[in-house]
Amino acid sequence: MTEFDAILQGTLDATIAKMIVFLSVIIILGIVFVVGIIFITKKLRTESMSNQEYERLKKMKRTLTFSIGLIVCALVVIPLGSVQRITHLKHDIEHQQYICAEVDYSYSRNGKGEDLVTIIRDGEIIYVDFPKGWSTDDFPLGEFHGTAWYSKESNILFSFTADNE
Repeated sequence: MTEFDAILQGTLDATIAKMIVFLSVIIILGIVFVVGIIFITKKLRTESMSNQEYERLKKMKRTLTFSIGLIVCALVVIPLGSVQRITHLKHDIEHQQYICAEVDYSYSRNGKGEDLVTIIRDGEIIYVDFPKGWSTDDFPLGEFHGTAWYSKESNILFSFTADNE
């Protein structure tokens, strides 16, 4: 296993762990909402109550039902996005798809503190990510020309060395 394989494997493991945590939280919320709907439905059928209370419970039941619909959507969307990223990472590891190229490099942070890193190689703009667990201090802020090592499909930037260094 090369150094790049180990870096991508760490990113792959972090991606899988993150997906599992998200799915677990969503499943727990779904269970809580289903129990809430069951409780409200039982209460609506068995207890006598004022019109105002009845309408409040009906509205709560509709809200919980809508929330369960959103949870079902999330249970589809989150794995799809993660599966694509996992597939790219595994493919890069299995086929040793690492590129060393002369690029124009740009690294900036927006007002929310999010990183935006692009490299331009032969006129093609490639949005790259840092490996999970790495410090962004290892990469220079600003725009430079130099040599970059990155993975082909998952677009993970391993290193960048500016020409003027």
